[in-house]
Amino acid sequence: MRLGVAESPDFTAVQRSGAISRSPVRDLITNNWREMLLGGLSSTAAPTLGYLMFVYMLAYSRQALGLPPTYVLWLTVAAGVVWIPLVLVTARLADRIGRRPVLLGGLIGIVVWALPFFALVNTGSLAAMIVAYLGGVIAVSFATGAQAAFIAELFPAPVRYSGTSMAYQIGSILGGGVAPIVFALLYARSGSSTPIAGYLLATAALSLVATFVLFTRGSARNGGTASTRPEPTPAVEGTADAH
Repeated sequence: MRLGVAESPDFTAVQRSGAISRSPVRDLITNNWREMLLGGLSSTAAPTLGYLMFVYMLAYSRQALGLPPTYVLWLTVAAGVVWIPLVLVTARLADRIGRRPVLLGGLIGIVVWALPFFALVNTGSLAAMIVAYLGGVIAVSFATGAQAAFIAELFPAPVRYSGTSMAYQIGSILGGGVAPIVFALLYARSGSSTPIAGYLLATAALSLVATFVLFTRGSARNGGTASTRPEPTPAVEGTADAH
């Protein structure tokens, strides 16, 4: 339901041309499955690190470090408070300088920070854990700040809403649903944070490769030049009958 919000120019053009897709999911899977899958993989790293910091660390800090739950809980709350305005800043930055440097910078940051994050957390020092969380929040903010527009730009207007949603759900399931379970299993079997850090690093590297492939293939709108001051992405399909 929308009250007083105009349709996006792209979708308005689709409505006028009569090219509205009556089966967008079918059309998406038929014509844009590569973008959907690669977009999903691109969206996996950020929730993987995000759920590591905001969900799994609550259990890990108690089991591995013997810290009281409130210790990390307040650290998590503080990190969330920092994250919210930082995402707004990085999203604006992506509009100004382009999706490519912001998104790739965030994913590279996650790759680089995977091992140092646990090295700092495992000290049990509050100062070191603050640095660990701050680095993680910065990396995730850069990735998520550019990701929304980047994913939307992968798909043509008739299937943009469906494509964006499907890509995000793939990333959310792999990064937010599967990852915490994998973290717990890895620690239960090894008793060490090293496999967890390795899993995070591998996931971030996979997202980085998928994102680089999408940029290289020119899958984003504007001729694949999302790295060079793209036009702001408008809202996607807006009426129920388009889905």
